[in-house]
Amino acid sequence: SVDQTLSCTCELGTPTVTVSVTGITRTGQTATATATAHGYANGQSVLMAGATQTEYNGTFVISNVTANTFDYTVTGSPVTPATGTITAAGWNTVTLERVFVEVLS
Repeated sequence: SVDQTLSCTCELGTPTVTVSVTGITRTGQTATATATAHGYANGQSVLMAGATQTEYNGTFVISNVTANTFDYTVTGSPVTPATGTITAAGWNTVTLERVFVEVLS
């Protein structure tokens, strides 16, 4: 028999948890966003919006999450700190898993 598992973690629908970002700083390609009690988790996708420097805006997978900060990777060399009225919006994630089994007789 052959056993195979297909697993996919997906963000569904529109962002569900939107918070105000009080600041974004950058070191190299790593942006660190500050958002009090954001509730996000490592590996979650977050939609960043409202920064005057467009490199900080977009959907990013976040890392190095603490209670009030998270990191993400930006391209280019945008001004630091970021300016604008910035928000972060996270999706709820769902993991879908399907197991395939082939039986040989």
